[in-house]
Amino acid sequence: MANERETRLKDPMQEVLDPLQFHQGGADLGAVVPAGQTGMARAGGFTTGMQGDIITAQRVGVPRNMSRILANMKALARAAGKEYVYGWEVNDRKNNRKVWIEGPTITLANDLAREYMNCQVDCRVMDEGKHWVFYARFVDLETGFTMVRAYQQRKGQDTGMKDDQRSLDMVFQIGQSKAIRNVVVNALRSLVNYCVEEAKNSLLDKVGKNPDGARKWIQQQLKELAIDQKRVEALYGRTAEHWTVPDMARIYTELQSIIDGMMNAEDVYPVPQKEEADRKREDSNPLAGNQGQGVGTAGNGAPAGGAETPAGEPPKTDGAHTPGKPPGEVMDNADATLGGGTKPAADPAPAKKAAGKKKANLFGGDA
Repeated sequence: MANERETRLKDPMQEVLDPLQFHQGGADLGAVVPAGQTGMARAGGFTTGMQGDIITAQRVGVPRNMSRILANMKALARAAGKEYVYGWEVNDRKNNRKVWIEGPTITLANDLAREYMNCQVDCRVMDEGKHWVFYARFVDLETGFTMVRAYQQRKGQDTGMKDDQRSLDMVFQIGQSKAIRNVVVNALRSLVNYCVEEAKNSLLDKVGKNPDGARKWIQQQLKELAIDQKRVEALYGRTAEHWTVPDMARIYTELQSIIDGMMNAEDVYPVPQKEEADRKREDSNPLAGNQGQGVGTAGNGAPAGGAETPAGEPPKTDGAHTPGKPPGEVMDNADATLGGGTKPAADPAPAKKAAGKKKANLFGGDA
């Protein structure tokens, strides 16, 4: 007996209970790993250090009720709508196509972890110089299930802020939120998918019941985020007045991804190539903005200071014109289903740009 006592005092990882008794559920709350499993814990010293203590199944005061969890999350998803879902379109260069990416937000992950009950979520970080590595852990206290997900966050992510220190703080918070969201989403995938679908259905219902209000909200958010509305119109191939319910539902999720720091506005709504080329040309030529004002050359290409366009010859222009009233167009199946009726189409110029990259509409049909 004395030898056994001395052995246990020397080895704090050894469990007082017999290993068989432990596996049969005889361990009390907070029991450590049985003697037969200590080798595994020691072998992964770094891993256990980042993950914390090994936690096994425990008795809880209020057991989990899945029916109640589903009912609560459905109510929350219906109320949250856009705050539960983010999404944006990316280029699939391998297959030369556009791909829509969507997922749950950190708000959904936090709400689900709370409503799931009897679980633990924590996050630890390591500074690797140019980036941080966040180790987020999810533990189900009822079953003992543990999952750890690592997330690498680069420090140089563009946040649009001029203050470098505040920008660094913001990037750190973004990385931490992404790590926590990732581990909760992977640990509770089925419940997350359920919540995302409920949130999308709720968003469609809200936009469909008040499309004018949704349009005004989008336009207001674009102003606050300093995003030119024309960039959004060019991406969707129609002006704001002609956005359909599925269009606005998708724009809601795109804006949410920008607000949450998941994406930059330039990546979601790229600047049209012509505007980008003009901007670069102006940046490289400081006199470009003064043309026609007595500096350099006149606006029609003649030398400044009196030279005029020859009589009978129309002045040179840059191709700008006053757009006329857009022609009418019958909406496609998705528009007719969720929007109803027919609406005039947008200016054909942006529509022509978007013709080659028809968007697979996340919220039903093609946009």
